[in-house]
Amino acid sequence: MDNETEITADFLIGLGNWLKPYLDLIGGNLYLQALIILLIFLSVAKLTSVIITTVVLRFVRNTKTSIDNKIIAILHAPIEL
Repeated sequence: MDNETEITADFLIGLGNWLKPYLDLIGGNLYLQALIILLIFLSVAKLTSVIITTVVLRFVRNTKTSIDNKIIAILHAPIEL
């Protein structure tokens, strides 16, 4: 394995070890655990998207051209669910 793959694998293992005590509180139902993890990550993704878009748009509004507004709109669309 290359270095980047090792770092990613180590991160995911660490994340799993960090989440395990919280998931054990839910019980042994793996589907419920997966659903909760999915909902958490979707919520974090949406929150991150809103924050980044708000900050970037605040800077972009101050420019004289509208091309940057269009670029932000195009780039933001694939992130939305």
